[in-house]
Amino acid sequence: MMPTLLEGDYIGVAKYAYGLRNPFMDGWLIKADGPRRGDVIVFSGPKDQGFDFVKRVVGLPGERVSMVAGQLFINDVAVRMNDIGFKRSAEQDRCQAALMEATTVPDYLLPMPYFREHKNYQIKTENLPDAPSHVVLVERWGEALRDFEVTVPQEAYFVLGDNRHQSVDSRVFGSVPRASIRGKATRILFSTNEDDLPCASPFGKEGSKSVRWYRVGKRVC
Repeated sequence: MMPTLLEGDYIGVAKYAYGLRNPFMDGWLIKADGPRRGDVIVFSGPKDQGFDFVKRVVGLPGERVSMVAGQLFINDVAVRMNDIGFKRSAEQDRCQAALMEATTVPDYLLPMPYFREHKNYQIKTENLPDAPSHVVLVERWGEALRDFEVTVPQEAYFVLGDNRHQSVDSRVFGSVPRASIRGKATRILFSTNEDDLPCASPFGKEGSKSVRWYRVGKRVC
């Protein structure tokens, strides 16, 4: 889910955002509206995986989702993407590799090693229908994204990762049944710096090398 979520992020999950399931039998105690397009959800992966996934809802029940030559379509309507200009900064914060400036999305901060190792990525905003725009990563010279077309079953959702070339998502394991959804990702509660670079503290001084203070409390969207 980079760059929305980074390795080392600890996220808060609203477990009852979409209702309360009966723990003793199949069914709902309280059934609320299902996920909206653009929601970042946590769900149980296939049984052979044995762990949870965090992905973004792209397709809703009954919709037709397809990709042709790297272009995403929902019900045969192309999903618009815009390039983001960014500049590197070394003076303000050594944990900050890029301050991406755009009029349609907030500023995003990414750690420097990410850009050193992945110079062939394009950073774009994706504008899903009836959803806030969000940032995605697309490989500049990588292998082309595989074409597909699928109709999302009822009571299921088609999900994609924001790092499109490096994501295991509905293109691999199919649509996610609503019964498998554990909740909605809401905020980053804490974030550890896996690269052990010095990060700025919220008090304007260099803080712990293991904490990304600038990510703590950030909304997942």
